Amino acid sequence: TNDDSITQKYHTLFVVGACFNWTAALSFVKPKLICNTLNITPVPTEDFSLHMMCLSVALLGFMYYEASKDFPANANIVWYGSVAKALVFSVAVLDVVLGYLSWQILLVVSCDLMFAILYYKALQDLNATTMKPKNK
Repeated sequence: TNDDSITQKYHTLFVVGACFNWTAALSFVKPKLICNTLNITPVPTEDFSLHMMCLSVALLGFMYYEASKDFPANANIVWYGSVAKALVFSVAVLDVVLGYLSWQILLVVSCDLMFAILYYKALQDLNATTMKPKNK
């Protein structure tokens, strides 16, 4: 069916996206490691906020994993995830411009922007494959 073929086509994208999110989530547990490695300043220190970010990012990873199994059924999740990733990038750029964060954070969040674009393209492809011509 069309649903199976479109899911198969984007399976790897969503699995890789899920793994990216899970890796990012883990970085919130020990932020000094990634921040020191990439020279990102300041290093976040609020444990509660970091743990909440970890859970949120990991949950989005789980949602992308679910999308890898049935993309059409999870298209809304992919849409919200794409918007969230674009917003993560935008906020990071704003914080760099305002001097709150060092530019190196853009190395990490540029991956979010890349996934946002790829997810958006996947959604366009899904819409193109599921649209049926109207009978005249």
